[in-house]
Amino acid sequence: MLTCILFRRDVAQLGSAIASGVIGRRFKSCRPDHKDLRSVLRFFYLSDRRRKKKTVVSLSIYAACGSFTQLKGEAANRAAENYMTDNMMTLNEEKLWKKAAAFHGHECGGLMIGFKAALYAIRLLELEADENGTISEDEEVVCITENDACGVDAIQAILSCTAGKGNLLFRIRGKMAFNFYNRKTGKAVRLILREPENNDDRKERISRLYSMRDKDPADCFDVTDVHFQVPEPARKFRSIRCSRCGELTADHLIRLSGDEKLCLDCFTEYRRFE
Repeated sequence: MLTCILFRRDVAQLGSAIASGVIGRRFKSCRPDHKDLRSVLRFFYLSDRRRKKKTVVSLSIYAACGSFTQLKGEAANRAAENYMTDNMMTLNEEKLWKKAAAFHGHECGGLMIGFKAALYAIRLLELEADENGTISEDEEVVCITENDACGVDAIQAILSCTAGKGNLLFRIRGKMAFNFYNRKTGKAVRLILREPENNDDRKERISRLYSMRDKDPADCFDVTDVHFQVPEPARKFRSIRCSRCGELTADHLIRLSGDEKLCLDCFTEYRRFE
């Protein structure tokens, strides 16, 4: 039986080692609370060039807890494959977090909310990325967000929901809630951040949001029915030239005033009864 304790960074390194076929690499624990401990992962591969396949012939793990185990041959293969399958989301999380932070410009607790919401949506809606790593190439996945805070950027970066494609919509309610829709399957969920009753202390809240990184998304959000119907796919509109300013405007935003067709900037709304 494979007995070990591995931490987030160790798991990421484990995935890197298996993916690249590195032989006999030694990794040190990067966690600040394990300065004097070591986590050693060793993989030895037998390369079959005809099948273009690497077979794990020996897997040794010395975890921070001090436990040690060594498996060989098929047992090592099964242990490595099972471990990778069980931790695939964890292996990808580090890369996805960096992608979200790069898009947003910095790391913050607010970004973590959207990051965890996006990961949970992937799980609940059974979303898969294409060969380019894109979740929603067009409008297959839709998000209606009930806030315009930092977390929305994580959803854009990870789920490919963007305002330009028309699959990121805002229904501002001032709540840390996100409605997700999978057009292919018809599945939809609403995720709202789970917060304590007393949420007044800003420092405590920021600290709590950062601590979400090591939590399962299911422990961070309540799942409810969506509050909005799935929107129709984005339409394409023809452009009409404004009779006054001469600028091209999408026809659904043109207003009639006498014989003129006016854009919203040139149009004066009739407000007598307000």
